[in-house]
Amino acid sequence: MSGCQDHTSTSHAHGVSNREGAGPGPSSVARNAVKSCSSCALNASGVSSLVPGYPGDASPFAPLAQIRTASSGDPVIAWDNHGRVFMGSESSGDPAGTAKTFGDVWVATYDNPTGESGRTLDDGKRYRRTVTVATGSSAPNLLGKFHDKTAIEVDRTGGTCDGYVYFAWTRYSGNGNVSTYFVRSADHGQTFSNPIKVNQNFSNSDEQDPEISVTGNGHVYVNFSQQVGFQVNVTYSRSTDCGADVRAAACRGDVLAVRGDRRGRPGSSADQGRRRPALRRRREPRQLEP
Repeated sequence: MSGCQDHTSTSHAHGVSNREGAGPGPSSVARNAVKSCSSCALNASGVSSLVPGYPGDASPFAPLAQIRTASSGDPVIAWDNHGRVFMGSESSGDPAGTAKTFGDVWVATYDNPTGESGRTLDDGKRYRRTVTVATGSSAPNLLGKFHDKTAIEVDRTGGTCDGYVYFAWTRYSGNGNVSTYFVRSADHGQTFSNPIKVNQNFSNSDEQDPEISVTGNGHVYVNFSQQVGFQVNVTYSRSTDCGADVRAAACRGDVLAVRGDRRGRPGSSADQGRRRPALRRRREPRQLEP
């Protein structure tokens, strides 16, 4: 079988601020910190610290974290051009030690304590909030609705949608369905839109691992993988209205044939330290629309 399968016929670290004088300051340091810690950020002294809301958090910032306390993973990060940094993650196991797996996804916001015109060295130093974007069913052993595989990006084009935050994730369901969802925030991470299922015209069997890109004209692309048997197709959905809606998903024409099945529930042995599939052939992708 070749090409994307259609059953209905219809960070990941991202984004360095372009603020003048930003240079190798908090932007690069914070990205490196997040790579080594699932829920880390810089505190006011520029030292790596946990994003508020972690298990046992007794800091004065804990009340600003509107999330269920749990261990977290799949950290992603993106900056805007106004001194803000946005950090996304998923909430995993129950700190109480039960078999529950929360499966929530959330986004934290940091800004410059002296405002958008403050010195760039202080960008992202003040913690503002964390909000839950989607809530899992807390079923034991990953058998219910579990959100995972997060992606985040911010519009830095200087256009109409400049500063909009875009967030995506994969939802695993106990019945075996795997789908990708997308939301946006037009108020710097205070609130998020209702989730849009970006693979709604596909098989719903194994669409996951989203990535988000914003082009120079402000169009938003949500790329994700679709596995059909031993073949992985790279697919995408596009929004031309600042993430208010997305077009039906389409195949990029970038088809990978793999040896072995890469499927694995989040947290399973197949998911832990998962390696990228071995490639046997690759076709060059078609040029995307602007």
